[in-house]
Amino acid sequence: MSLQTPPPSRTGFDPKADFTTDVPPVSTMTAAHVLQDKERMKKLTATFCDAMFSYPDQATIDKVVEESLRLCGGSEDILSAVLQTKFFAGHTPFYWAIVNKDPKQAGVPPLLERLLSICSNTVDETAQADMMWGLLGLKDSDDSLYQQIKTYLGTSSPVSIASFFRDKAQQPTARAVGGGGFGCVVNFCIPLLFDRLVLDKEVCLTFIAMGSLWHLRAIAACSGDWTWHFHLTEVKSKYKYSTLPLEKRKRRLTVKLERSVGGQPSLQCTAEQEINKIPSTVKVAIPNSELKSFQHNPYTAKQTRELVGTLEIKDTRL
Repeated sequence: MSLQTPPPSRTGFDPKADFTTDVPPVSTMTAAHVLQDKERMKKLTATFCDAMFSYPDQATIDKVVEESLRLCGGSEDILSAVLQTKFFAGHTPFYWAIVNKDPKQAGVPPLLERLLSICSNTVDETAQADMMWGLLGLKDSDDSLYQQIKTYLGTSSPVSIASFFRDKAQQPTARAVGGGGFGCVVNFCIPLLFDRLVLDKEVCLTFIAMGSLWHLRAIAACSGDWTWHFHLTEVKSKYKYSTLPLEKRKRRLTVKLERSVGGQPSLQCTAEQEINKIPSTVKVAIPNSELKSFQHNPYTAKQTRELVGTLEIKDTRL
């Protein structure tokens, strides 16, 4: 039977094609119908095996999407809703598109990109959390991929109020560039540092390293004479799957802040703390009195008033 031609497709599916008789009309089918139809869900799961357990090329991805759309009655809304459920081996397809991505391929995996486009680049909290666990579960933390898709991970954002500077071209950045296991190095840059601290009260940078999600915050202390400091929080980790505390570790943080004028040496800030739970936060004080108290200093002296530095995290088992 033929269906009335729906709106243009985002997936490349041909809406004029005839469906088999086991597919109800779009007008009567819902995501709940699909999810409750065991035989249909088996077919959908089997369809995704080619994309999940191999490194799929574009032709394979197109074929998987076309067949999945057919099983959902030609409705992209229904397919989008189904994709955001954990129907495939206990997880959403988003999770598997991340953990089984081709390690030789840079950027966002093509399958993940296609799945996000089917969902109009907006996914629910279940899919967001599953994508995050996929990122944390990678053998080697992929901060580059995290930085490219973190806008889809709304639940991972620690700041509930939009920044006054959200429309500025230059935004704060953090990139984990090396290390693994019990240590890593992160490069960061915060344009308009003092401006942001005065108006937003804090700046939060997020990154993935050592199998964990981290928040590096610059926080203003607004009582009395204004000062500011860093907080580093390990928010969640792939190692936290039980209710038992983590093994004790000593965490040493070293922040090196570059001079924007006058060259070397850099300003070094350090902190140490025992860690035995997640989440955990370590405070790093700023030893330079001018920088700490919003005064003119050699570290934010450029016209962009940016603060540039590196963060080194080093854990030692106790």
